[in-house]
Amino acid sequence: MPHTNSMKNFALSLTLCVGIGMLTADVIAAEYDDADMLPRVISLSFAGEQVGIQISVAGFSAYEFPLFVHDGSNDSIRSVSATEYASLFGGDPEPLANHFGNEPDPYVTTDGTSYEPHYCSGYDDRVISDMVIADQRLVVDFGECTAVSEIELDGDIVWMGTYYAGGHGNSGGLGLLAISRESGQIVARIDTGGYPISHVRYDTFSNNVWVITDDQIVVVDKEMTVVTRYFFYYDFDPSSGKPEVRIANTWIASHPLAVFAMHLPSDQYQRFYESVQSIPNEKAREYDLQDLYMCCYFAPPGTPSRKPREFEILVPFLLPAFQHTLESWSFPLKLKTKQATRMWRQVACKHRSNDAAARLCDIEDWGELIELERSAE
Repeated sequence: MPHTNSMKNFALSLTLCVGIGMLTADVIAAEYDDADMLPRVISLSFAGEQVGIQISVAGFSAYEFPLFVHDGSNDSIRSVSATEYASLFGGDPEPLANHFGNEPDPYVTTDGTSYEPHYCSGYDDRVISDMVIADQRLVVDFGECTAVSEIELDGDIVWMGTYYAGGHGNSGGLGLLAISRESGQIVARIDTGGYPISHVRYDTFSNNVWVITDDQIVVVDKEMTVVTRYFFYYDFDPSSGKPEVRIANTWIASHPLAVFAMHLPSDQYQRFYESVQSIPNEKAREYDLQDLYMCCYFAPPGTPSRKPREFEILVPFLLPAFQHTLESWSFPLKLKTKQATRMWRQVACKHRSNDAAARLCDIEDWGELIELERSAE
C-alpha cells in the first residue's frame, strides 16, 4: 500500500491520540498501525445519485461527527452541515452494523436477508466455507484460511468482504470477492488494500458496491472493476486554525500536527495553528506519528533528539491537550496516553529554552501537576 508508513503519521499523534475508544482490545494491545488515527465510517445513506457518508473521528469524543455527500452525477464529494444532510437523507443516519465488537450485531444484508458468515482464524484450516444465506447453503473454496465480515446480494452474485482473523487483531484478507450464489465459484476478486473489510453496501440506484476498510472507501461497479477509491486525511482550516477531516480520491499524507491539534480545547486551535505556522513546513511534516510515539523505545540511549528545535514552541500545548482529553478515556487508554505523552515530552524538552517549556519539562508527573492546579482552583 502506498501509505503504509505515513499515517502512522501522527497516529498517536503526539499521541495523546491513543484514546481511541472504538478500537478493539486486540488492536489496542498491538503495535500502532497506519490506520489507527484515521476516521471510521459509521453510516452510509443512499438516495438516488447522492450517497451520504457519516464518520467518527478516531476516538476524539469532543469532536463532531463530520458529514460528507458524494454526488454521482459529477463524481464529487464535499463536506456538508447536519441540516443539509438531513434534507437529503431524512432523519438520523442508520449506523452500520458492528461485527467486530464484543456483542456483534446480527448478520443481515441491506435487503433484510439473514446469513451466517464463514470464520477461520490462524488456529484452524477451514478453507472451505459452508455459509448459510436465507437458509440456503453456499459452499465456497477460499483456498486459504480467511474470514467473512459482511455480504451483499445482487441477483446471483454474492459480494463478500473478507479479512484475516488473528490473536492480535484483524488484517487484510482476500479483498472483495464476487461469488456465484448458484455455483459457489469465485467470479472476481477486487484488491481493497491491506486492511480488513468491515462493511459492504450495495447501492441499488447505481448498482455500485461500496466497500469500507480501515484506510479507504472502495467503489466497485457491476462490471466488477474499481470505479474510484476515497482516502481520509487531516489538515488545518487556514481561516480558523481548526483541524479538519478531508476526503480525496488519491492518498494524501495528513498534516501530523493537525492530528495533534484535535486533542486541544477548541479555544486553542487558532493559537496552536499560528505556532505551527512558525515551523518551516518541511520540518513540521518531517516526522510521522510512529517516529514521535516510538522515539524513546527505539532510539539508542544517549542519542540526541532528532526533532528540530522549532518544535519547542509546541511544548506549552502538551499539558492542555493532556488535560483536555485524558478524563474522557477509559483504562487502559489513560495509561497508554500518559506513557505516550511522557515520551513525546522527553523529546520535545531536549531544548527547553523558553520559560514555558522549562516549567513543563521540569515537572516529574503531569498527573500530579493537574491535581495541584485543581487544588489551587
